[in-house]
Amino acid sequence: MSLRIAIYKRYSSDLQNPTSIEDQGRLCRAYAKRNGWQVVAEFDEYEKSAGVGSLHTRTEINYLMARVMKGEFDIILSEAWDRIARTMEDGAGLYSRAKFARTRFVTVLEGEITPMHIAMKGFTAESYISDMGIKVKRGQEGRVLAGKIAAGNCYGYVVSKNVDAKGEIIRGERTINREHAKVINRIFKLYADGVSPKAIATLLNKEGIPGPVGAEWQPSTIYGNWHRLSGILRNPLYAGRYVWNRASYPKNPDTGKHVSRTNDLAVRVSADMPELRIVDDELWNRVQQRLNKTREQVSEGRKPFWAYQRSKYLLSHRLKCGCCDSGMSKISNLMYGCSAARNKGDTVCTNRRNIRQDQLEAAVLAALQNELMKPELLAVFCKEYTAHINRLRGQRNGDVAKHKRELEKLHQEERRIIEAIKNGFYNEALKREANFIEDRKSEIRRLLMDAPEEKIFLHPNMAEKYRKEVSKLVQALNDPKQFNEAAEYVRALIDKVVLTPDPDSDTDLTIDLYGDLAGILNIARTDKSSAPILEEDLKHFRMIVGPTDKVGGANNFSSTQPNRAVRRGKLVGPAGLEPATRPL
Repeated sequence: MSLRIAIYKRYSSDLQNPTSIEDQGRLCRAYAKRNGWQVVAEFDEYEKSAGVGSLHTRTEINYLMARVMKGEFDIILSEAWDRIARTMEDGAGLYSRAKFARTRFVTVLEGEITPMHIAMKGFTAESYISDMGIKVKRGQEGRVLAGKIAAGNCYGYVVSKNVDAKGEIIRGERTINREHAKVINRIFKLYADGVSPKAIATLLNKEGIPGPVGAEWQPSTIYGNWHRLSGILRNPLYAGRYVWNRASYPKNPDTGKHVSRTNDLAVRVSADMPELRIVDDELWNRVQQRLNKTREQVSEGRKPFWAYQRSKYLLSHRLKCGCCDSGMSKISNLMYGCSAARNKGDTVCTNRRNIRQDQLEAAVLAALQNELMKPELLAVFCKEYTAHINRLRGQRNGDVAKHKRELEKLHQEERRIIEAIKNGFYNEALKREANFIEDRKSEIRRLLMDAPEEKIFLHPNMAEKYRKEVSKLVQALNDPKQFNEAAEYVRALIDKVVLTPDPDSDTDLTIDLYGDLAGILNIARTDKSSAPILEEDLKHFRMIVGPTDKVGGANNFSSTQPNRAVRRGKLVGPAGLEPATRPL
């Protein structure tokens, strides 16, 4: 009975060319003829690797093994074992299945395959692939350190084809694509001005500007990934600095697909390439500041991500219903109303009153500009706040003084040890004492660096500075180019705006503005070089000014209330500076 032979041929697109399939077939058929074997089937695998996880994507080898398991072949013939498998895992699996079906593997170069072949050939192939990867990485790193691009190309650049003295192409050189550079600068400017990545992508697609690979723009293409430094807005090459080895792409052995993994900072290599700069430092820094602000706040868990997205309206996410504490949202193009009353019914909230957007915004801006930070109220607050903060920091400074005294004592001990050594006294105990002193000195220095002595002083004239700054913001809100940035600053001054039905009217709402004390005081600081005012320092602080029309305008101070400014009748601002409330 003649043996039934199945010939398997494969070539990899990165190693061989299509004619390799014909050459392998010719060698195998000649080998079978010399041995008197009958070739009954041939299987050709085009452009397929035999590396890690490759069996999931090699349709011909899987089809061949399915027929082997049915008992259709006696021998699988190939040019060499590396055509069948290049890893020990795949080789052992194929060999076990063929052995179970009483089918042998034979190659022109190695003869009949045994477990020894699988182990040795698999180990050799895997080592070769691993070593090759290391050598490629080494070459790429050397290219980066020489001021060249390691591999690939990104949006905004063209691969240069300059040649050296030998006539060979100089690899790793790029030149700026001027048309792409205009688009990149435009994206950076739009984002810096407060436009979202989604809006930028929509705008570019509407204008028919092709994306990096010729397809439409996506928000993720613009925003990217912060840790991997991907995306238009995060690519450091646009600022003249190339970072290589940001990610690796190993194959998943269970799927055969490459998986993207972010590399640690320690293995990344960077080089300055000022000739490839597209975006200037000022614009780059503005964009990175906005990108980092959202990422840091979300990672710290202060609020959910949506709370840090660019707000659509001036008072977005700031309006609250005074009856149920639900949000007040747009109920029409011009009007705000209680969301719960309209979406959940009267059982949740009965506040059906509404207010025009333009009237509400005008009242809040007027209160911010004219009612908060009145000089007579601020004078009282500055005095109390300064005393409070200095008490807190006095405690911290007490620790600083204690550490300084200890450091001086350690210096004295160290000098005594040095003198003892000079006089010939030296032993292990003295050595241990010297080491302890040096370690303790280093620890104290770190503590002193982490706890600098600070004094804070709020001058009553900051009220005038506050009004000037808010006036500038109000003017900027009328400029479409500055609106988004100015609106962010205005929102930083507001904790919330509470709208409550006026008991003296059937239709009007009373406006209570709660100022964000940290934001208000920081914008009003006259000395920007001093330490910023922290929200944690204000958590037990509040100044309250009662409504002049209902409580006689009495000024009250409390150091036990939350960090808010409340108002009714007239506005209560930072720690209680009042806004003007009037029926609208």
